[in-house]
Amino acid sequence: MRRWDAGISTWPALTVPTLVIGSHRDRLTPLVQSRRIAAAAPNLAGLVELPGGHCSMLERPAEVNRELRTLAESIAGSRRISS
Repeated sequence: MRRWDAGISTWPALTVPTLVIGSHRDRLTPLVQSRRIAAAAPNLAGLVELPGGHCSMLERPAEVNRELRTLAESIAGSRRISS
């Protein structure tokens, strides 16, 4: 089985803005791993640390949607993004 960081050497090719969302009680991807992913991402748009577990989209939908909207709007510039 490959470790999560086994492909990190290919990350320089990642050209899109990357948002990393980690959660304090995530047992599958502990926050320390989310921080490592964020540190390795070449085009990091942000690291968001939320309370909760692994399913932050279900547990904290308002916060996740706000962060995703902010990311999308930063990429789209002045164009309005509708829900």
